[in-house]
Amino acid sequence: MKKKFRIDQTKCTFCAGCASVCPTMAIVIHDHDSTINAKCISCGICERFCPLGAVEIIQEDSK
Repeated sequence: MKKKFRIDQTKCTFCAGCASVCPTMAIVIHDHDSTINAKCISCGICERFCPLGAVEIIQEDSK
């Protein structure tokens, strides 16, 4: 199962901690906006690293 993630902008403080642990550099933080792009391999490291719970699973594919 491949998980898809998003960053809840209301919880994110733009500390870039999640981006610093992402092995594929899929998290982009720019001008108080954070996104996870197509480079994401769904490893979940960012979700486990964020102390505020700003990185969330939004969908699980059956693939």
